[in-house]
Amino acid sequence: MSQERLGELLGLTFQRVQKHESGADRLGSSRLYEAARALETEVGDFFDDLAAERERLAVNAIVAHDPRPDDADEMRTPPRRLIGA
Repeated sequence: MSQERLGELLGLTFQRVQKHESGADRLGSSRLYEAARALETEVGDFFDDLAAERERLAVNAIVAHDPRPDDADEMRTPPRRLIGA
């Protein structure tokens, strides 16, 4: 479906549809629902990749902030034994 046709169905100009599609303008929940109906899909379909992207970002953040060097196990000092007096 063209941006122009989607705009007609939503009562928007195609320029406004472009701004929503690019993320320059936010799309309210009611308009998102209308867009899903116009595109004959579920609202959740707009968010299919969101969970995977959120997980990828979380893993990258953990790896980026891991203070241990790659060879942390080799650098670990052996435990000390306490000798009774």
